[in-house]
Amino acid sequence: MGFTLRQYPLSAISLLWGVSMGLGTIAVALIASIQPQFSRRSWIGQSLWLGISLLLGFCLYQSGTLLVNQWVGMHGLTADVLLRMLWREVLWAIALFAAHTAFVLSYQRTLQRTLR
Repeated sequence: MGFTLRQYPLSAISLLWGVSMGLGTIAVALIASIQPQFSRRSWIGQSLWLGISLLLGFCLYQSGTLLVNQWVGMHGLTADVLLRMLWREVLWAIALFAAHTAFVLSYQRTLQRTLR
């Protein structure tokens, strides 16, 4: 999408950014899919794992971005920018977890009524 619609330059630096973001995304998805034992027992455990995986994934992904930035020196990624990004990610995680919880509880209630 970036190279076609947004007309990113086809250069080694832009490909390095793409590889870095792709590998970071895969690493974050692997972290989030671990599901330790405590996260399977209750909503509290699941909420705790969501928070832990959010922080681990954010730190891992952004450290990859900072590493590439050290090589190419293109972005002004400051602590203020990182904190604003983290805050936005936390708000999205809370909203999505709340929506997921509402859908699961609704499904469980519907299933219980159906089985009666």
